[in-house]
Amino acid sequence: MRQLHRLIPLGLLVALVMVLPASAQNGTFGLSPEDFQAFLQANGAALDEPSLSFNYNVSLDVAGVGFPINAKLAGTGTLDTNSGQGSLTISGTGTAGGPASTIEGELRVVDGLLYVRATNPLDSTDTGWFSLNLDEAAAANIDFGSLNEDMTGAFAEGFAQGAGVNQADLDGAAFLNMVNALGDLDPQNFIFISREGEVFTTAFSVADMVESPEFLEVSRFMLQAAALDDGSSDAFIGVFNELLADAFANTDISFVQTVGPEGRIQRGTFTLDTTIDPADFETPGDPVTVVLTIDVSMTSYGQPANVTAPAGAEEIPVSVLEDTFGVAEAATFEEELAPQTDGSAVAPGAPATVGDLTCDTAAQTFDGGPGTAFTGTCPAGCTGGFLWGTDVYTDDSSICTAAIHAGALTDAGGPVTFVIEEGLAEYPSSDQNGVISSSWPEWPRSFTFEAAGSASAGATASGGSADGDLA
Repeated sequence: MRQLHRLIPLGLLVALVMVLPASAQNGTFGLSPEDFQAFLQANGAALDEPSLSFNYNVSLDVAGVGFPINAKLAGTGTLDTNSGQGSLTISGTGTAGGPASTIEGELRVVDGLLYVRATNPLDSTDTGWFSLNLDEAAAANIDFGSLNEDMTGAFAEGFAQGAGVNQADLDGAAFLNMVNALGDLDPQNFIFISREGEVFTTAFSVADMVESPEFLEVSRFMLQAAALDDGSSDAFIGVFNELLADAFANTDISFVQTVGPEGRIQRGTFTLDTTIDPADFETPGDPVTVVLTIDVSMTSYGQPANVTAPAGAEEIPVSVLEDTFGVAEAATFEEELAPQTDGSAVAPGAPATVGDLTCDTAAQTFDGGPGTAFTGTCPAGCTGGFLWGTDVYTDDSSICTAAIHAGALTDAGGPVTFVIEEGLAEYPSSDQNGVISSSWPEWPRSFTFEAAGSASAGATASGGSADGDLA
């Protein structure tokens, strides 16, 4: 099931976020005691500086997802803890299957005010400066206890939506067991530091982390969420972890730090280079390759920041935060994050209006059973979205790309009505209207278009044979 393939990176992300802070525990991570002390001193000296300035470059390349994704970004930054001032600039280009878009923006913090401006990547227009009083924001009438509960619920819902599973299927006890197990992971078993001259390289082995006994609970949670195992079989989960380790054998994560002549970190480069082959999970599809590099070079330490407030900034009232997160509002944080669909969770009948869609909006964004219809408006040029099926599509497919493929729209965009359908046992691929869709086996929920007719197009109704394996 494709749910599992999305649960894997989500589960690993949770593991990384929770485990890496624990790497400060006792141990030298493969270094001699003397070299480890030098490593700590160089990082400590950098952190002790009251101010710093830096340049950075970011590159991202993704292949194997149906269309190329890449971004090249660069910028500068300053931070002064004494004055509370700081700044960050960003500029570059990015593509996601279409023409390159310009990415440009800036952040400044001056006298307790946060200033933000950016360029709209669609038309290159400048948004102008906006400001927010950080002290007033910190003192805003926000119920942080309720906000924490709402954020926890939002995280659970976001995890479920990102993985393509129902939140109700997630086992809360299994999630807590996973969290507790991550706290027992010993990072020295999969984080290794080496030294060559004044260069320290920290390497992270995903395969070694996955093979650790404590990771069983992470996999148990992922498998339960994907409805592939009831969590009772450690032997089954052990086999699954072996498959995971093999799948991430071609994953390199490293952080290279260079120590300058004054004994402080002068440069740091983070690199993620991974290739995941669906064949490792007995699933069809092309290997997916992701290469991410973040390079930061320090240009100065100890120099006071010289950040000025931009003129003419439009103030963002703190009441906006209180209206969004405050105790006076009946809507929870989770509800504020949910798509505003004007009654999307409705019974079959007249189409519900959902407003403007993006090229990436998937049908699973909207609640509703078979026969529920929605009408939205697609932008132009949505030929490169994720797409599985022919005339009947998996509900995690791009609505607008599917509409072009099905003939319900042209690539000029416009209004379109789509209808939720039952899941199918098979979704065939095809080349229609200049868009190529991918095939997929059984999926629990589908959608089609009024112009494309009811669920047919050679797809087999749900209830057909399921593989029942790790795919």
